[in-house]
Amino acid sequence: MGEVKIQWLGHSCMAVEEDGYRIVFDPYEDGSVDGLAPLRTEGDLVLASHGHADHNGTSCVRIRPGAKTKKNPFRITELPSYHDEVHGAKRGANTIRILDDGSYRIAHMGDIGCALTDAQKEALSHLTVMMVPVGGYFTLEPAAIHALVEELAPEIVIPMHYRGEGFGYSVIGTLSAYTDLVTNVREYAGDTLVREEKPVMRQINKRVPIVTLLLTFVSVAFFLIETAKYGNTGMPFVLFSESFDSVLVANGEWWRMVTSLFTHFGGGHLAAELLPFLAIGCVVENTLGRTAFLADFLICGLAGNLSALLYSLVHPLDDTLSGGTVAITGVVLTYLVAAAGTPNGSWAKLLTVLGAEALMLYFCNGAGMDAQAMLGGILAGVILGFAFRIKRAEALS
Repeated sequence: MGEVKIQWLGHSCMAVEEDGYRIVFDPYEDGSVDGLAPLRTEGDLVLASHGHADHNGTSCVRIRPGAKTKKNPFRITELPSYHDEVHGAKRGANTIRILDDGSYRIAHMGDIGCALTDAQKEALSHLTVMMVPVGGYFTLEPAAIHALVEELAPEIVIPMHYRGEGFGYSVIGTLSAYTDLVTNVREYAGDTLVREEKPVMRQINKRVPIVTLLLTFVSVAFFLIETAKYGNTGMPFVLFSESFDSVLVANGEWWRMVTSLFTHFGGGHLAAELLPFLAIGCVVENTLGRTAFLADFLICGLAGNLSALLYSLVHPLDDTLSGGTVAITGVVLTYLVAAAGTPNGSWAKLLTVLGAEALMLYFCNGAGMDAQAMLGGILAGVILGFAFRIKRAEALS
């Protein structure tokens, strides 16, 4: 995956190009939009959000030779929607399209004229670029578009379908009708936006890491409850009722497989796990998504405890750590290993994470703790990380 070029060709016509493959969205027919010169461009694929003349001028785009055999670097997702607020009764249907190359997620909203469902909003989460109509009248009004953008929190918003000086429909609003609502506006001199390959793990900074904060809250709550119940006895808190104990688990107290994910044996242990978890968890959650991140945490934690349980059949364990809060670093390790040595990768970052894991293991041994659960959790995280990357790659093949 290399650089991505996004070019505005007028009205709602946008061209997205990567690795020599060019997709043209919503070309307008000659004379369909006041003031715009006839559209003459080329591409490998043409997509129209609906059949109106100002969006469906496919004859104005010359298909490049060999386009049918050329590999499309993007996976394309289509979301059916409406051109109006009455389920298409006024202006018909509209198709939203999302391009995903595994690094970029680019959405062309067409002439969106209706509110989105929760499922559509979920599909439009974690966008790198969102191209939206901002002139209103035939589409959602600028204020409604602004509210939608704020909710979805894309990294970049490209406005389209507005009235400019000497072009556009007289009934739709100007660009400023939307930009006046926005605090961070950047104006480019040309008509093309070029973006280099994305960082190793992409996250949306505006998206609140709810799962990370919730898991942290539960861990702190467990610690405070254990402290209130047992006081400062000098004994590790993992010896108490919610901790992992292979003998008790084998005798039927299976809930310890889950509760131990949130149990810590002292303030130092709590801080040593939760501070890195907060820092890394925010990135991983906003990369994988909330559901996948929660699944990663639970699967890694349970896999870590299962590995400790199996290990105890051969070597009896003393105190043991859970594999939950630190196991998410396994996913990070996967991304760093895959990217190390590339322009976006860093051997220093990889060695830093490995060093942090080594220090945690040293801390465990120094405190007389067995770390099999932690090792099992990290390994599970690495496997899940590779599975996530393979799934993304298969979707693009």
